[in-house]
Amino acid sequence: METKAMDSASKDPWQEMFPLNEARQATEFLVTTWHRITSESPDRFSPGKSEPVLTEIFWWHLNQTSTSVGRLTGQWSYERHLMELDPATKKFLKRMRMDITYFSNAQLPQLDMVYEFKKLKPESSSRGKYRGKDGLQRFVDGYYAKHQPIAAMVGMTLSDRAGCISKLAADLGKPTAHTSLSMVANGAGKHVVAPSEVFGPHAEFDTQHVRPADQAWAGGNIRVAHIFLPLPGCT
Repeated sequence: METKAMDSASKDPWQEMFPLNEARQATEFLVTTWHRITSESPDRFSPGKSEPVLTEIFWWHLNQTSTSVGRLTGQWSYERHLMELDPATKKFLKRMRMDITYFSNAQLPQLDMVYEFKKLKPESSSRGKYRGKDGLQRFVDGYYAKHQPIAAMVGMTLSDRAGCISKLAADLGKPTAHTSLSMVANGAGKHVVAPSEVFGPHAEFDTQHVRPADQAWAGGNIRVAHIFLPLPGCT
């Protein structure tokens, strides 16, 4: 059953431009697959492995079981390569490799869901990387999830999952973050919306950000759901 938070979100106009039900199904599959495979094969997801190695192994499992277990019809991709050129000068602007994406054209508008993964500790330096130019900032002005109203950050927690979540939420509640990440408050004046209105029980909270006009979807801001998945041994 949908929660009240989800019911209120369903009234927002961005949902008319985004296949939210399919995105929720994909996200539920992503989260349940993570918990299953890290429990079954903890050695394959050792916290000492790099982010690219962890996400590549995880993508393989998603791709292998997406149809048979997840009953999904779309396609999971790992490190999908994109580039940006200046539309006026045609000069190179940026190359990107997005961690994990789920694409489906089963309905219109089509779904192009981007999940950006970052290893995360409760320490300030780690939280800064999560928020920074190689993390959340990519969805603000880094061309990630271009022209999409929804994206997801996935924190692979190394220790103290609860501390990671609470401290990161506190960081994002500060005026400095509101400015640096072009954050927008919801109708209740909150910059960090918990529980998540986008992905319900699978994300801890949502944030909303203003994007440059050439990166934003037609309706305006991007909403980012924040998901936290523990690596083996993390409590």
